[in-house]
Amino acid sequence: MEYRDKRGTGNRGIKSAKCAAAIIKGLANDEFEILNPTLENLKTATRSDLDKLFESMNGHW
Repeated sequence: MEYRDKRGTGNRGIKSAKCAAAIIKGLANDEFEILNPTLENLKTATRSDLDKLFESMNGHW
């Protein structure tokens, strides 16, 4: 975390409570595929959308 603070990137991770709630809901509904709510839109993302996402995650290197 200290490294992120120095770079000014902060913690942009996925909240565990949000992820756990989605998993429990998916299991309760007997869903075949359970997606993390933060990444749900990746299922239908275009190549351009994925490139933008990759750049936002790794572009600062």
